[in-house]
Amino acid sequence: MKNILLPKDYEYLAGLVNELSNESKKLTKKLGEYAAHGGAVPFQIPEYQATDDKLRSIKERFIVINKLLKNSDVVTFEKIDDRVIGLYCFIKTEDQDTGFKDCFYIIHPELADKIEFKDETLPVSPKSPVGQALIGKKSGNVVKIKLPKTTKKLKIISFEKKEF
Repeated sequence: MKNILLPKDYEYLAGLVNELSNESKKLTKKLGEYAAHGGAVPFQIPEYQATDDKLRSIKERFIVINKLLKNSDVVTFEKIDDRVIGLYCFIKTEDQDTGFKDCFYIIHPELADKIEFKDETLPVSPKSPVGQALIGKKSGNVVKIKLPKTTKKLKIISFEKKEF
């Protein structure tokens, strides 16, 4: 499946990359200041280690988001295929063993934090076991999802492309 992003999501992520870059520069400067104080080996200073950990986390997120931006097509909402489940789809399912109903929304994990769901909808990455099982399917299909301790069988009750 090709990565797609809506223009507003592309802009959001591009802005986030810019923020992460600025934060990275500030933290790099702080690390230099900690190292310049001398006396102790920098990695033995708790503040240095905490700042270094934060910088590492920011750089990892920067790389992931940059990769998503570079490997995605920007499309309008109307251009998203609505014949099968894919990105930007809201899905209602029923567990075939328990009858429990769930709602999922397939979205890139980098965007999940910016969406506020009004109900108990679960954001799902397209690369997760649930996302992989649902993508390309239609209403009425039953999917098996292999999880670490069990296998779930979910019937797809309905789906629709939806913009949040």
